[in-house]
Amino acid sequence: MSVLQRRRLNRFDSIRALVNLPVRNMIHLLEAKGVRIFSLVIDAREVDAFSMWKQTTPFIFLKNNKSSEHSRYDAAHELGHLVLHRHRGLRGRGAEQEADAFASAFLMPKGSVIAYASTYPTLATLMELKRIWTASVAALNCRLHAVGMLSDWQYRTLCIQIAQHGYRTKQPNRPHVRHRRFYRRFLQRYTKKELIDHMWRAPCASHSPS
Repeated sequence: MSVLQRRRLNRFDSIRALVNLPVRNMIHLLEAKGVRIFSLVIDAREVDAFSMWKQTTPFIFLKNNKSSEHSRYDAAHELGHLVLHRHRGLRGRGAEQEADAFASAFLMPKGSVIAYASTYPTLATLMELKRIWTASVAALNCRLHAVGMLSDWQYRTLCIQIAQHGYRTKQPNRPHVRHRRFYRRFLQRYTKKELIDHMWRAPCASHSPS
């Protein structure tokens, strides 16, 4: 992550009061800062999650059939696009890698990861630690590797174990999560392109989600 990207991340981090505290409710946090969150129906297969700016209003669209861990990560990933790529227009693999790095650092701050994680994490350890950040096992494995707490060999070994147990698509020890508010706009009529076109044509009224 570049110095400029880290500055932007740190600027958004200030809303958490203490940068090393895990984000308890990603949806609440985004809504409190003016991000409009919309729910995508399960059968919108051509869309996973995406974000956009309309004038000065940020929008994030999330699938509603994912685990809480994956939904949180998707929301943070899309926040990364909103923060990092609004004026740069970067697309493709480079943009996705930057948004992934942003999401990982935002949801699992380095200070708390180092404080809680053991020196030689195992798969069983990750399954317990994931509760602290409400992160997927795979995402936590990547973060531990990124902050230097896992060697390349340890990281690859855990990747193999995670895949063997099917933890890339399902999560062990899934938490019970309540969403205080979530825009219940079902968008089954639109493809991603049609949805973006529709959003740009529609007026952007100022209102709070109900």
